Amino acid sequence: IQCVNTSYDFMDKMLDEIAQVFSDPWIHNGGDEAWFGRQCWGANQEIRDWMAENGVDSLDELEKIYNVRLANMVVSKIKNPVVWQEAFFNDKGYEQMPKNLIVDVWAAGSDNPSDLDAVTKRGFRAIWSAPFYLDHLDKHFPKMYDMNLWNIPGNAAQQKLLLGAKACMWAETADVNNWMQRAWPRAGAMAEHTWT
Repeated sequence: IQCVNTSYDFMDKMLDEIAQVFSDPWIHNGGDEAWFGRQCWGANQEIRDWMAENGVDSLDELEKIYNVRLANMVVSKIKNPVVWQEAFFNDKGYEQMPKNLIVDVWAAGSDNPSDLDAVTKRGFRAIWSAPFYLDHLDKHFPKMYDMNLWNIPGNAAQQKLLLGAKACMWAETADVNNWMQRAWPRAGAMAEHTWT
């Protein structure tokens, strides 16, 4: 199917350029909240025909095929792929993901690190973003100190797979006029807490 192959050709060329421009050892593929994309795929006759010809029974399975192939493209650039947890869990994508994959766990709350546990239990490295969203305005900076990043579920081997944490802030609650107030002092508290 031309549209699918063209997408992969584009992604391969884009990843080549990213790998050349940035020396970082990883590339974040994203892969979260893709349900709206699956709706578009399901409305495309060429894609539905390709799915039927290739025995792909669901849009979840199609998304898994895409995420796994994209992660392997990143590996081919001598980089570590990073994905949001949905790309990892969708249709058991973890069964086919490359072992150097890093999973960014964002959706499980700070008091419920079950997805982080599920990722590390399968032997994959993780970054924990869930407790440190700066656009969640109900989390005042003292709450950032309440999160014990290193007291997570799992055995010692699992805990070694947690690479660290990161703060995220999306633009729904921030713009050029208020981003400083949204980010600080919570980002500083998060940084101090995770570095000490």
